Amino acid sequence: MIGVLLKSIFKPSPADRAFKKCMAASKELGTAAIMFHETFKMVGIDLQPDKSALDELGRIMSSSSEAKQTVEGVSVFLGCIVTEQLGGTWQRSESSYKITGVGPFRNTVELSTHILTPLTGQPSQTPRTVYETIRDRVSRKA
Repeated sequence: MIGVLLKSIFKPSPADRAFKKCMAASKELGTAAIMFHETFKMVGIDLQPDKSALDELGRIMSSSSEAKQTVEGVSVFLGCIVTEQLGGTWQRSESSYKITGVGPFRNTVELSTHILTPLTGQPSQTPRTVYETIRDRVSRKA
């Protein structure tokens, strides 16, 4: 137990780093990310905040009977993937949260506009498509 704690302090995993960034923005955001992660971990789905989780997030969304709660959890976790893979820091915005300093041009990704809306829009996009759209957008000079 002590070894795990020391490892998370001195050599944090991508999940530790991602959730710490969420907690720095707000306890509410951090709790949402951790609860989403731990809920699926309990049933044997170990989601990591990297590109390996994108297709699994899509399967989770398509098979969920609680669409609203699921898409909110997926959107926050997708934000964690963005921060780990593309950089950036969570911040509270006027209506939701945003990730600032993303990509080489230090872009901003709004949780509601760039992640949640495409996931719930008509037609809705998959988490992989949303991530790739964000990646492509933040890689180009505006």
